[in-house]
Amino acid sequence: MNHIKKPLRLLLAGIAALQLTACSKTVQWEEEVPLNSGETIVVKRSGTYTYRCEFAHGTGCGYGPGWRSTIAFTYKGKSYTHTDDAGLVLLAIAPDGTPNLVADARVWGNQHEYPCVTPYYVQFRPNDTIKNNWTWPQKIDPWLYNQPTNLIFGIAPLESNGKKYTAADRTQKNASLLAAGAHYWRIDPAFKPENCVRRNLNGK
Repeated sequence: MNHIKKPLRLLLAGIAALQLTACSKTVQWEEEVPLNSGETIVVKRSGTYTYRCEFAHGTGCGYGPGWRSTIAFTYKGKSYTHTDDAGLVLLAIAPDGTPNLVADARVWGNQHEYPCVTPYYVQFRPNDTIKNNWTWPQKIDPWLYNQPTNLIFGIAPLESNGKKYTAADRTQKNASLLAAGAHYWRIDPAFKPENCVRRNLNGK
């Protein structure tokens, strides 16, 4: 009997994997990113849309974007890749010449026990000893204050798979959120946390 059950379990697992693959779609795109150093680089980004049904909210079924996305780029001959569920808004060059990423911390913060600091962004710094590993301080550096945002918020639409976005395209894509507040236009030093689980700077 067991010799029948094992192939059956493998078959069911395979079907489940195929269904999961069929219910998700990956979008890949490029962006021209003007840096605070005066340079412009091209970054590659990707994210996943998942098919889901939300009848309780009256939206029915369709593909919705996930939080997790990847950004990859080369700067000064070094390659960088960052994959996370943070909502990136900025790629900037630090005074020491390294690229740093900044994200709105409102979703990411509670999942990673980030303190409720003002301004409520998270800064990712590349780890010099481990490739494609990033660390974050418990508050962003002041040199980032008022830097203009320069990345597409969230994930690009599915139909834009393979597209290269210019700076003007990015502004158009981000238009609805840019109209919602100053913290989308720039790294706002006064941006306060919303619905944040209160912790001090030691994470307690």
